[in-house]
This record gives sequence, structure tokens and C-alpha cells, in this order.
Amino acid sequence: MDISDFRRILAAFADAPTNIDLSKGRLVVQLREDELIEAAVSSRGGMLYVTQDGEEATAEIWIVKYIARLHFLADRLLSYLPNEGHFVRPGGELLDELDRSPDEKEIQVPDAMQSAFEILNRRPGGTSTVLYLTSDAGEGKTTLINQMALAQAQAYKEKKTDWLLLPVSLGGRPFLRFDDVVVGTLMNRFRFQLLYFEALVELVRMGFIVLALDGFEEMFIERASGDAVSALGSLMQTLRSSGSVLIAARKAYFEYRSLQTQSRLFDALGNGSVSFARLALHRWDRRMFLEYCDKRGVSEGEQIYDTISAKLTPRHSLLTRAVLVKKLIDVVELAKDRQALLEKLASGTTEDYFREFVRTIIEREVHEKWINKKGDPPQPLLSVAEHVELLSLVAQEMWTNGTEVLSAEMLGVVAELFCEGRGKPVEVNRQVVERIKDHALIVQGDGAKDAFAFDHEEFFQYFLGEGLGRLVAVTNMAELRDMLRKGPLPNRTLDVGVHSTNRLNPDMKALVTVLNAASRSEGPASFTRENAGGLVVRLLDKVPGDGVVIDTMTFPSDALKGRELRGAVLRKCYFQPTSLDGTSLVNCQFESCDFERLEFAAATKIENVRLANSKCQCVLPWGSDSLVYDPGHIHSLLVRAKFVLVTDQGQPEVAVAEAGEMEEELVVAERAFKVFLRSTYVTDNTFRGKMGEKGPTFFSKVLPALEKAGIVREVTYTGGGKQRSFRLSTQFHVLSEALRGCGGRFDAFLRLVKDSQG
Repeated sequence: MDISDFRRILAAFADAPTNIDLSKGRLVVQLREDELIEAAVSSRGGMLYVTQDGEEATAEIWIVKYIARLHFLADRLLSYLPNEGHFVRPGGELLDELDRSPDEKEIQVPDAMQSAFEILNRRPGGTSTVLYLTSDAGEGKTTLINQMALAQAQAYKEKKTDWLLLPVSLGGRPFLRFDDVVVGTLMNRFRFQLLYFEALVELVRMGFIVLALDGFEEMFIERASGDAVSALGSLMQTLRSSGSVLIAARKAYFEYRSLQTQSRLFDALGNGSVSFARLALHRWDRRMFLEYCDKRGVSEGEQIYDTISAKLTPRHSLLTRAVLVKKLIDVVELAKDRQALLEKLASGTTEDYFREFVRTIIEREVHEKWINKKGDPPQPLLSVAEHVELLSLVAQEMWTNGTEVLSAEMLGVVAELFCEGRGKPVEVNRQVVERIKDHALIVQGDGAKDAFAFDHEEFFQYFLGEGLGRLVAVTNMAELRDMLRKGPLPNRTLDVGVHSTNRLNPDMKALVTVLNAASRSEGPASFTRENAGGLVVRLLDKVPGDGVVIDTMTFPSDALKGRELRGAVLRKCYFQPTSLDGTSLVNCQFESCDFERLEFAAATKIENVRLANSKCQCVLPWGSDSLVYDPGHIHSLLVRAKFVLVTDQGQPEVAVAEAGEMEEELVVAERAFKVFLRSTYVTDNTFRGKMGEKGPTFFSKVLPALEKAGIVREVTYTGGGKQRSFRLSTQFHVLSEALRGCGGRFDAFLRLVKDSQG
């Protein structure tokens, strides 16, 4: 660290640059209103040293100890992070950084926590590291992050490491500024008020803090406004090719097939060097289930596992998802007749198991805890159905306020309004308001005493779905529109909403009419259309839709995947990218519809499906890794898939001749572009490993043409040995648009890129 870096870093901690006086080897800095620090500064052997109170340390160590005071932050992490006393370390699949895994082969790792630490401990010079931690909801990402942060804080206190992992939850707060979320986490969750955001960034750059961003979901990349993606890109630019970040999400950005989708993050990274890796968590197996039971002191672990697996299969969510296993054991431990409880849980269908699981928890509340003891004889305060309705109103309040946490006061208001609306006596009203904070499915949010949340997002999404289904079934249009327009609803909420709606009102055509009206009342960019489409496609799944017309809706990503639609007519609808794997479309009509991307699969059934005045922007043929953008080629692929393309006069179009395939040079170029999604700087050795048999074509034809066109440029290689290093000098969205419009010709692609750059 030189003197200019030292001054810059100190300025990030001070209230104003004028609060720093550094001259003639003396330093005086005022950090806060009542804190004045004086020290001597010297330089020896190219290193900067600071001496304070007779103790000398390097400038970096002095900043960490006396300015940032990370030992205090370690104490806060140990005090405020929840410690899972029965933690079971999951395994996973690791896709390592590109320079370590150029063949992109995933390796099985028995201990995901150890593997994550190994990657974050590398801290390569001149490169920022991004580690994606992925899994489905409820499979332990948050718990793993918290346990890693606790272990690292303890190691820091014992002087076994020099960096801390700082968990930052983004869940439920997509509309806040990124720096506000980070600083809010430090101040509100960990009660640590010594760091401004700029100071935190400097500590990340120096490697003393690793940010763990929890809840960075796929919606931010595929569907939403891009705020979170931009925030990450801005953070990477701020880090300037240094530091590490851990991101917990359900899908890593480089797993998306569309370059257009991936380009949003890549283009936001700027000119810095960033390397990506991904660690996908495994679901639990029998060994992990029994290990958890053993740590909980539950001796009947094998009996529980065998009873449920015999009825619901060993891969069922109740046995493999960490959050549900934990709740299952909670319920079993408190049950008076464990065997009867297990038989009941295992008797439900695959679709209804979660509802039965929730009802089992609520039934204990109803019959054992929520009792009106003032009555004679004592009676339950609320029925099971009323518990579900109350909790669904709590979830709706959270959703409409854009949060997953409610204050104690607001929680009480919701409970009171519920009781008043159902004419409950005053003594019942008071008890419900008091007991709602202690409900088995409600916990304190983020450790705050006056804030409450659902025990897990799974339960929040479930009760939100129950509320959604009720609003659709009773045609409460005002509240329904408020819920639909707020944001993209989670898949579980949509699934539960449809099941709830069908129970309350099985008239499918009437329900579609309600959703059509809600959709038409909003503009094209409204989330209402997308949420209505998500509900409708579930209502029509495996149900004859003869005579049903769906109008002006937007269908979310993979809306058609695995669906069976029969007899439906869809007009002026927009489909986000969707796979057709396991899809069956029979006697359906798509009139004036737009498809962003269709991905064909072997298990796709298309029978008498008419596309009238409809457009498909691109197609992924079955067995291919390259998207097709050429209209003629797309036309041929649709006809080959047995779609009936209808003219303006209503007559089927004659199949056109097969359009030419993409030129070899363009296929190779597209493959090369995808390499940059794993690392912003790529060596020629990595290209050789990735190109395989196409290597000669790439190095002799494609690479020179890309360099000449200014798409790729060579940069100085800073590693060992003799290699060439390259980076993209053209924004990814420009390449994506050129690939879309070049008709499969390499020279046309180069020309389009050149024209777009002026």
C-alpha cells in the first residue's frame, strides 16, 4: 500500500476529507465527532507502517484494527447470527473457475462448506472472484452462509484468519438501493455503526471482508427491471479487479441459454477482471436425514424416514429439503402419537403433501395452544380454516408492502381487523392479537424483537397463495389487482393459488374470465399480466379448455414446460422464454402471439396447434446449444415440430425449404463469447481447451477477424509462462443483437457489430 492508497482508504472512513491531516510522517484523523486518532507514518522496504501508542503495524493491519475495528464486527456476527446447533454440512457439485476448470466439468464435493472456503481463500491478485451458491428454495443456502460466517468470525477471534464473511439478505427488499441494504444490515442487524458503504468496499477490495449476498434470485436476471443485476455490476466495477463476493441464488447467470439475458450482468461488469465459479448444493439423502435426527436426539429417525419414504419415495421434499426436515422433526417431537402423525403425513398425494403438512402444524395450534380458557368448556379461539385465512392476510400485508417482515404493531392490526371482520367477541379478539406473535409458523425477523416473519419463505409463499386463491375465487377485483401488480409472484404461490381457487370455485371458465378482466385492465409492462398468465396456464393444465379464450396475457419463463393444454385459444399473448420439455399442446390456437424463445425437446407433443400471425424471436432446436434467430430457419423448425402456421387469409402456410445452418465461423465465435461469461479475461490455453476440434478454425480464421473488427482485443498477460490473454471490447448485448440479425452468416455478423459501434 502506498501513501495515496492509504489516504484514499482513510477518507472512506472519515466524515469528510478535511478530517485527515497527513504530512511529514504524522497522521491526525477524526473519524467520528468525538474520536481523534494520532499516529506516526513511515515507509521501509516499499511498505507503509503506522505507529500508534508505541505499537507498530503495517498500514493494512492498522486500518483493520484501529479504524475498521473488525474484531468488534466479529463479536457482532457471533452475537446476532443464528447458530444452527444441529447443522449438517451438505455436499454439492462444483463448477470451478475457468482457469482451473476449462473443460467446465462439475465435480462432486462431499463438504460444500469446505469447498466454498477454499475458493474464497484464494484471493487471486488482479481479479475479483464471484462464487455462486445455488439450490432450490429451502435447501440450506441461508443456513450454510450463516454457519460459514459464524465459523469465520470465530476463527478471526482466534487469529486463525484475517477476513470475515458478512451476510447481507436481499430477500424481500428489491426496491432499496444496494448500498442502503448493505449498510442497513450492518447497523440494524449487527448493531455495527463504524462503516460507511465506501469504507466497506475498501475492506472488500483489501480482502478483509467477503460479502455474502443472500436472496439474489433469478427474477432479477430473467424478468425484473435489472436493479439487482446493475447493483452487482456496479459493485464489481467499484472493486476494480479485487476482492471476493458470495452470491446465493437459485440459478447462476451463466446457466441461462440466452446471451441476451446473460449480457445484462456481463455488460455491467465494466473493464474489470472477474472470475466466476458455482457451487450447487445437493438435497439431503438418508445419511444426512439420520445425521440430523441424531443431532436432535430423535431416536426414531430411521422409523420416520422409512415410514414417509415408503409412501412418498426417498426423494420426497419432506425428506430431502432441509427446511422441511427441520419442521417435520419439530412436529414429530411434539406429537402425542408419532406413528399416527407419520401415517397421516405420508397419506397425502404429492401435490397435497405441503398443505397437509401445514394443516398438521396448525391443528396442534388449534387444539393445544390457541384455546379460549375463559369459555366453559374451553374452546379453540379459531378453526383451522380461520388460522389459514389469518396467516394468508398476514402474507398479503407483507406482499403489498414489499417486505417479508412486519412490526409487532402491524401484525396486531392485521389480527384485529381479521377478528372484527368475522365478528369475534372482544375477549377472543384480544387473545388472537396477543397470540399471533407466538404462532408456530411465525418467528422474530432478523433477530429484531419488534419485527416478525414467517418461519421460512416456503410458508410465506404458501399462505400468500391461499390468499391469492381466495381473491380469485370470490372475484375481489380491487384486492386481486393490488396483489397481482405488486411484482412477479413466486411459483409456489401460483401453484397454491390455483389449488385454493379450484377448491373454492371449480368453475374454470368463470375463473379465466376474472383473470382476463384483471389482465386487460393493466398495461403491457404490468406484473398483473404476467401473474394472470402464470395462474391461467396452471388452471388449464390437464383440464379440457374447449371454448376458453385467454386474452392479452404475459406468460412467465418456462410457463409451458411440462404443461398439457387442450383446446385453448390464446390471443395477443406474450410468452417469455419457455422450454417445451414434457409439453403437450393439442387443438390449441395462438393468435397474434409473441414467443421470446422456444426450446424444443424430445418429449414434446404438438398436435393440431395453429399459429396465426404469431412471431417467435428465436428457437433452440432439440440437441443443440446454439439459438436460431434466422426467420426462415425458425419457420422450418416450427413446421418440423408440427405447428400449423396460418396465413392472414386463415390458410395453412406451405412449408418452406430448410434454411441454411449457421456458418462454422459464427458457431465457433458464439462458443468463444460464452467462454467470457465465466471469466472476463481468457487465455489462449483456455480457448484451446474450450474449442476442441474447432481450435484450428478459431485461431486461424475467427480470432483474427474478431480482433480486426475490434470485438476482442489482446491484453497484457500477468500470469506465469508464455500465454496470450484476451477480453471482449464490445458489449454483450451488441453481440447478441448481431447474432439475432445476421442470418447465420459470419461476415454479416461482423458488419452488424461494426455498424452498431458507428
